[in-house]
Amino acid sequence: MKHLTKIYTCIAAGLLTLHTLSAQGKRIVEHRVKDNETVYSIAQTYRTSIEKVFELNPWAKGSIKPGDKLIIYTGADYKKEASNNATSTTATVAPIKTQPQNDKKGSKHTIEAGETLYRIARNYGVSEEALISANPGISAYNFPVGMVLNIPKNQEVTKANNPDTTNVRTEVVKNIDRVKVLLMLPFRKATRYLEFYQGFLMGVNDLKKDGISIHLTALEANEDGDVTNHIFSGAIQGHDLIIGGVNDEQASIIAQANHTGLYIVPFSNATNIDNSRLIQLNQAPSEVINRVIPEFINKYRRKTVIFARRNEDADDAFSARLKYALREAQINYQVVNISSNSLSLMGRDVVVVPTTADKDLAFAIMQSLGNNRASSVFGYPQWQSYGDAFLRQAHQHGTTIYTTFFFDKNTSEAKQFLTKFNAWYNKRVTDSYPKYSVLGYDVARYFIRANAAYGNNFINNGSRLPSDGLQMDIEVLPSKTHKGYTNSRFYFVTFEQDGTTSKQSL
Repeated sequence: MKHLTKIYTCIAAGLLTLHTLSAQGKRIVEHRVKDNETVYSIAQTYRTSIEKVFELNPWAKGSIKPGDKLIIYTGADYKKEASNNATSTTATVAPIKTQPQNDKKGSKHTIEAGETLYRIARNYGVSEEALISANPGISAYNFPVGMVLNIPKNQEVTKANNPDTTNVRTEVVKNIDRVKVLLMLPFRKATRYLEFYQGFLMGVNDLKKDGISIHLTALEANEDGDVTNHIFSGAIQGHDLIIGGVNDEQASIIAQANHTGLYIVPFSNATNIDNSRLIQLNQAPSEVINRVIPEFINKYRRKTVIFARRNEDADDAFSARLKYALREAQINYQVVNISSNSLSLMGRDVVVVPTTADKDLAFAIMQSLGNNRASSVFGYPQWQSYGDAFLRQAHQHGTTIYTTFFFDKNTSEAKQFLTKFNAWYNKRVTDSYPKYSVLGYDVARYFIRANAAYGNNFINNGSRLPSDGLQMDIEVLPSKTHKGYTNSRFYFVTFEQDGTTSKQSL
């Protein structure tokens, strides 16, 4: 079977277990640390890199000691003697124990060489966020050796402050012992899928802290044929949640397979897939437009709608559908061919809408508005990916966009996620739209928690589930384009003139 890597991860409170299989000369093995060994020497032994070791063992960035067990993704020609120290059976990584000196009153800690924010937080049983709050100015990037840290008291009741999480945990105890999850993605084919997986693991870690037990299987599927092979092998059987399919073909193959779990499609938005157990996260563009337009009309009913275009611009699906809806609602609109300042004199009873999401048209509209801060602007999801310079202009004009994804990096929760991601993986989150690591995080937190609370019947309990994600809110409703279900939530995001950003979940 081509490019097959199987990782079974059983996560319960304080325990991480991985089962492994060979994969084209490479495999994941267990290594028990010996005296005088370092991460570097271990990586050399197995013909791999330090970075690869840290990817599977983020906790090891702080320090390792004799007796610790590391999970190693080996090179094809790793030394024979190394295999004598490895096993392809169950590998157990002991949890990081809380330092006994951290009682409820808190304590002090002096940063030593090689220590990280993540490691120290784990050692003392506190969150990175709490550690940063107790020591203003520190971060994963600013963590000087010799600095004395204030260690806050243990956060034994932190979760009790979140009623949604607390309620769900109660349901978990009552209903489900373990949630069985399957990920089937081309992890090595594109960075975005690996980042999705990395964010997903962070979500799993959060759920573990809530007392949710998870059995996670990750299957490599670089080609459509790999998906078929996994299905014929029976690998997808016995899972509560199946997550994967990076294009319409793969999504269709998985949806038609015989399995009892719910199938969650995080990337494809195909409308020709009929499966009553399928949940699409990405709404079909036509479905989004049909839901955005009534909200637009309600928001701007008392304004004159100005469609802005250049001579070469034609109407796209959104602007064409919006024009039709405005005529049906007997709301006046105008079409303006913009020049360098043709929009600068528009009044405050005007909302400017481009006829297409084209980047050059978006910049042209902002240039044409000039210093006009009275008129409103309504734009597209893609606008959030046009760079900081464009977003500054969007703020100047109080611009609102519709979108199913939005990550506000300035919120405290977003900053905490970015810090934790860097601490875990020693790299920054890729600046993309959407951010795939955050998407994986949101997917894990919502669907695993939902299944733990209600089993696969959670689709009938959507209103009782916390749905607010870092980048995407989730509300699962019957789809209007196929037999399954679709995430129905989307945002109106407004870039306020005072530099802040507001988000309305619809």
